[in-house]
Amino acid sequence: MKFLNFFNYRLSNLNINDLFCKIIEDEKDNNTKIINCMNPHSFVISKKDEKFQDALSHAYLNLIDGVGISIYLTLKKMIKINRITGYDLFEKIISSKEPKKFFFLGSTESNLLKIKSRLNQENKNCLIETYSPPFVEKFSNEENEKIISKINLFNPDYLFVGMTAPKQEKWSFENKDKLHVKFIFNIGAVFDYYAGNFLRPYKIIRNIGLEWLFRVIQNPRLINRTLISFPKYSLYIFKDIFSRSPKFEIQIIDNIDILNNKINNDELYIFSAFNLAMTSNLASNKLKNKDDFTYWSDGIFCKFFNRKIKKIAGNVLLENIHLNQKFKQIHVIGNLHDQDKKFLNQKFKLLDVTFTSLPFGVPEDLIKKIKSIDKNSLILLTLSTPKQELLAQKIKSKFNFGKIICIGGGLSIASGYEKKCPVIFEKIGLEFLWRLRSETKRRTLRILKDLIIIFFSLITFRLTKFKISKYEKE
Repeated sequence: MKFLNFFNYRLSNLNINDLFCKIIEDEKDNNTKIINCMNPHSFVISKKDEKFQDALSHAYLNLIDGVGISIYLTLKKMIKINRITGYDLFEKIISSKEPKKFFFLGSTESNLLKIKSRLNQENKNCLIETYSPPFVEKFSNEENEKIISKINLFNPDYLFVGMTAPKQEKWSFENKDKLHVKFIFNIGAVFDYYAGNFLRPYKIIRNIGLEWLFRVIQNPRLINRTLISFPKYSLYIFKDIFSRSPKFEIQIIDNIDILNNKINNDELYIFSAFNLAMTSNLASNKLKNKDDFTYWSDGIFCKFFNRKIKKIAGNVLLENIHLNQKFKQIHVIGNLHDQDKKFLNQKFKLLDVTFTSLPFGVPEDLIKKIKSIDKNSLILLTLSTPKQELLAQKIKSKFNFGKIICIGGGLSIASGYEKKCPVIFEKIGLEFLWRLRSETKRRTLRILKDLIIIFFSLITFRLTKFKISKYEKE
């Protein structure tokens, strides 16, 4: 995921190289763009400061800076979180050999001289200007105009602001429309570190998330901030974990005849398998708008909620689909092996089989690869969950129609490209173990992530919000 939601703040999850490429690419846009660094302390302050909230909410990007945020998002989302500190981004930018103009606003005159001297030695291609404003809570109108005038006269590419949070974020947000600069980076303590006033911890300390402790040891006055902010932050996290989760009232179809009837007669639908992965993604809120989907009973996990529900594997569903004459085409989106195509041509002899190959990527990018869809086609998505479901929602929104089945690996099993699970494994609910024979690492990690989320949902009572029933004919 490129972006993540954190208490209604939109955080960037780009890695450092992708982030830098995005900054370079977006330089073409002349609007002033603000990049902030989010950590537990700044988050806690923002909850009591509406102007700070506005500054963070309307920023171009908010980086995941604090280890407290990255750990929580890793556990909650079960994905890789790209934590980027202000210093990481600053170091990446100033190491570029492209000619740039940098303006440093904040800190003391002596610090700014040290910064300018060091940067001139490390990067001969850049031009540097600095200004140390008065250390006051709020600048007078005259002083503010003076600051803006100095920046605009220099006309920098990048403005680095080091006035500590939340002052720097609020000042940048309030004045960005007056500034002639492409990017504003609110990077606070980076000024002191780059000036050499404090040592940056060894990489191993940063990697294990103890940079904050190293900072407190070097600068004891930060301990008060830590002692106040951390308990408050922990309370917000605790409330979020045990907050009231939405109710899920879902009907599961476990009858082939009903499935065929709905596939042939419904005008707009997204069929998806209800199984461990689907439950995990609904519980963790990776998939929203559950009513967009019609669910069939793929996986033994359905019986966790309702023992009466019979399992229909994805390949069994595909083998037993019978389409009426309104369908003219099978459109496969995702992956399609030669053996899969042969199976579809034999199964649906009167229909054309078309294929849109998709590279690795996120649904936001993949939807751009899909240029058109015939209204008379049945769409088979052959990606993993939840990517295929998220993409299905985007297809439905983009084209305002779509008869879509999120079949995942079911097509390859039906075609024989992937060997079918022995009956004995199916009967005792161990089909997932059989499938671990191929792509073992990826599938094992996915199952472990799903199981952790399910366990987490159990102990926080979120699974009690799932009301799963067997679909009955209307």
